[in-house]
Amino acid sequence: LMFSLFGDLFSLETRGKATAAALTAVNVGGGFGQIMAGFVAGPDGSNWKLPFVIVAVPAYFIVVLLYFTVPEPPRGTKEESLLDEDGNLLLTETYGEKVTWAKFKQLFKTPTIVLVFLQGIPASLPWGVLLGLFNDFLIEEKNVDRGPSGFVVLAFGAGAAIGAILGGYIADWLKHKMRFIPLIMGLTTSFGAVPMILLIQLPPMSVIAYMLVSVPSGIIIGITGSAVKVILLNVATPETRGSAFSVFNLFDDLGKGGGAFVVAVIVSALGRTTGLTISMLGWVLGAVAHFAMYFFVEKDYKNAQELIAAQAKQASAMRVSEP
Repeated sequence: LMFSLFGDLFSLETRGKATAAALTAVNVGGGFGQIMAGFVAGPDGSNWKLPFVIVAVPAYFIVVLLYFTVPEPPRGTKEESLLDEDGNLLLTETYGEKVTWAKFKQLFKTPTIVLVFLQGIPASLPWGVLLGLFNDFLIEEKNVDRGPSGFVVLAFGAGAAIGAILGGYIADWLKHKMRFIPLIMGLTTSFGAVPMILLIQLPPMSVIAYMLVSVPSGIIIGITGSAVKVILLNVATPETRGSAFSVFNLFDDLGKGGGAFVVAVIVSALGRTTGLTISMLGWVLGAVAHFAMYFFVEKDYKNAQELIAAQAKQASAMRVSEP
């Protein structure tokens, strides 16, 4: 829901920066959550339930704050095809298109959107492992104490936050050359796996050393996190963005949850080091889908804008013809 709203709150020129800001908060929050959980749960992890309560309480206050401070954004007012050269809205009335079953099915006929969905399963697998298994791996295999181990995850999260900012700025910078965005995504996603594989394979080191490896990996990998969401925002029409991000999150969750389960099976058979190394290759598989987007993203964006303009023109004509 959050990212679909960004399509109505921000124009093509600033969607990347807005997405980057949101992802920065998510990544930094996840990193601090790992540290807090490590210390609150205790050396033996017996107090593991309390961290869930601690992180849930602030959310209730934020919901209230959001409700009273963020106005309902008018739909379609930030679309390039509905703005003149000075950025003024061409519509005299609100863009009123609603999602239908036919429009929902059209999402799966748009190549870029399908590729965004498909990349989510393999590319999210390493994230699920990092959130669910990596902390225990550091404790059990690398002899890192439970409390300080969270700082390694925080370092990766901090790097990912920096990468998200870079990805957002890159997406805005290449807004009129969109085909180059997925190329950058593919390259960074592929190479970002290398530092993490090295971290997993290298013998035990100090916490500082692990953090120094985690930060650059997070930066490189984090670029795709914001860029891929900007691409989905741009190639989906305003009325279908909520549905598109629902499916996107479903594929992401399948990668994080289902992938973590598969890796857990591999770990039980081949050991933690091999299992986690294999999981990092999910980023490489996701990069294949990123590279494929190069051939479709600009055409799909153009088609989306033409459809938005046509729908708005048709709706306006129908209103004029009404007695």
